[in-house]
Amino acid sequence: MSFPIIAGVVGAATSAMGGIMDDAASKQAHAAQTEMSRRSVEAARESALDDFAALGRQERELAAQTAQEIEFLSRDARAALGQERVGQAAAGVSGNTAEALLQDYERAAEEAATATLLNERMAREDLKTKGKAVSANLRAAEINATVAPRRRTNYFTAALNAGTTGLSTYSLAGGQFAEPDKGLP
Repeated sequence: MSFPIIAGVVGAATSAMGGIMDDAASKQAHAAQTEMSRRSVEAARESALDDFAALGRQERELAAQTAQEIEFLSRDARAALGQERVGQAAAGVSGNTAEALLQDYERAAEEAATATLLNERMAREDLKTKGKAVSANLRAAEINATVAPRRRTNYFTAALNAGTTGLSTYSLAGGQFAEPDKGLP
């Protein structure tokens, strides 16, 4: 076998092996990127679950605190009304003025309870907004972790490249191609 033919075969083989190795490296890199993406999403989900659990605890604490505060306001109002009634009875006060004073106590207690409930509603809205932010952040993490499909090697194109490389190497090594016939004899 002549040197140009050997050089052409070696060039073609080297080109084919390069394509195969590139495909294997691409496959390995894609697998690593997919695994990193999976871990990233898993961490984001765990973080979101922790955040949702914390928001749930805050909501339960808020409900308990509000119920306790309303109970305290109610108990305090009942005690104040009772004392006022006893005081009015001891002083011999009665009539519209005494009743208006008692109604003022009741109205003040109702306003305090309403303010407490309004504060609780605003705090719940804030917790709901925080929950939506946690959901949005999780969705963004999932989108950012999306891995593009792996670009696969086209083996037909790789074979053509190997053939072209082999022929070029053959030619560069001094190989000659037959000239086309000038016509039939």
